[in-house]
Amino acid sequence: MGATRGDFVAGLLYVSNWFQIWVGQSYTSAEAFAPLRHLWSLAVEEQFYLVWPVVMTVLLRRSRDRLPRVAVWLFAASVFVALATAAMYVGGTVFIGSDLAGNLACGPGESHGYISVLGRCVNVNEALYLNTFSRAGGLLLGAGFALLWRPVAIMRGPLKRRGRRVDLVALAGLVGLGVMMNRRFLFDVNDSSYDPWLYRGGLFLVGLCTLATIAAATHRRSWIGRL
Repeated sequence: MGATRGDFVAGLLYVSNWFQIWVGQSYTSAEAFAPLRHLWSLAVEEQFYLVWPVVMTVLLRRSRDRLPRVAVWLFAASVFVALATAAMYVGGTVFIGSDLAGNLACGPGESHGYISVLGRCVNVNEALYLNTFSRAGGLLLGAGFALLWRPVAIMRGPLKRRGRRVDLVALAGLVGLGVMMNRRFLFDVNDSSYDPWLYRGGLFLVGLCTLATIAAATHRRSWIGRL
């Protein structure tokens, strides 16, 4: 229990993702005993639930009659997150050294892919995978999509009779998700590197494929929606 006390506290406060970044207990830390490691995604979700109502309150007060424009802003913000994640991704073999006393050393020339934050060595790629800001891209895509794709209104417009086309788009999304699940990875233990395609557009593409699937699942005349 003593070894997992921090995990329990972080889980209760919905900050597991930040705790794991700080202590270095992400999925690549195979030797770390972290039975609550999976709570990082729930933490991101709960942080979104706390912040997003405030954001939407401000947006609706200023742009209630311009929801499509707000949706475009959200999509643009998601693209920005994807570009920023790609720019900060560290390629090649990621390693960390140590000093004469056996302490971790993440200074220039002593490591690759680590930065020093308040005296701690933080893995850049792990931080990108876990932190709320870089994972907000999918949340922003979903929020923007929700402002545009309203199932009841869809059935009153020209998309009412486009169920088969929506099915084709969703099928492409499902195939894309399947391919990425089969091809993409987080960490290669053979050379201690991280998948560049995951960080350079892969996570963004997952969001787009998911939106395609949701569109069909909520369209009343699509086969995928019935399934």
